[in-house]
Amino acid sequence: MSTQSLSYKYDANPTKENKEELKKHFEIHKNIYNKALETLNKSDNWIKKYEMYNNLPKWKKTSNPEFQNVHSKAAQQTVGRIYNAIKSLNTKKEKGEKVGKLRYKNSINSIEYSQSGYKINQEEGYIYLSKIGEIPVNFHRPVPEGGEVKGVIIKEYSCGDWKIILQLEIEKSDKKPITEDSEIIGIDLNVSNFLVDSEGREIQDLKNLLEKKYERIKKEQKKLSRKEKGSNNWKKQKKRGWQKHTRN
Repeated sequence: MSTQSLSYKYDANPTKENKEELKKHFEIHKNIYNKALETLNKSDNWIKKYEMYNNLPKWKKTSNPEFQNVHSKAAQQTVGRIYNAIKSLNTKKEKGEKVGKLRYKNSINSIEYSQSGYKINQEEGYIYLSKIGEIPVNFHRPVPEGGEVKGVIIKEYSCGDWKIILQLEIEKSDKKPITEDSEIIGIDLNVSNFLVDSEGREIQDLKNLLEKKYERIKKEQKKLSRKEKGSNNWKKQKKRGWQKHTRN
């Protein structure tokens, strides 16, 4: 049976202590990103991604001892963002689009763990992240049995919400019908051009579902336009609209 990659998003409810620690980690990851980009820019020769990874232990021992305070795999993922961005820019350039150079980061609002450094406890409602601690999570739907968690992302959104995103690899199941009220977890385009969610159910009327989603967002934006920009009511409505836009 073949597998598919999906992302499951959950509301995270970090404590005050969690947030303070996460902010420190965001700052360190920003510095890791900028240090790697600076090293790449100053080099006369191209530095491969895995060669750049090898610089991390050196920086910990010399110029940037604070890099020791974050998980090593997470640090590598932050460095990897640079190479992913360069690949994206090169693709656009090949298509004839005008592209600029990568800029240094003023801030980073997410951390990605890959393969290790995390432990999920659905029963007690938290996820443990190495170097950070236990973070309360609302597991409003179970992680599918047999699904392998390949990575974890914790992210703070501009509205103040926090999310945990699990990157999963699961086996594709037999197709089952889907209704309008069913919760769509992820989609996959198969050879017959049917859209199938992460539980293997066919989505027969995707256009109708997307139109209803669009109308809900449009309604929230209209409410926002009636509020005085910058007021408390405007901020509350902006957050409400953002939540509707980002919810699963």
